Amino acid sequence: MSKDKKNNDEREHQIRLIHVLATRLPWIAVIAVFLATLATIIQILVYS
Repeated sequence: MSKDKKNNDEREHQIRLIHVLATRLPWIAVIAVFLATLATIIQILVYS
């Protein structure tokens, strides 16, 4: 019984974590694209 309860709590925690990531994901994507663009610009400036 307690083992099942623990597994259920872990599953709920994972679902909550996924939900938080899903709501924040657009911002993470925007930041990642921004950093990638910045890195590309720096590379072009350095190597040209």
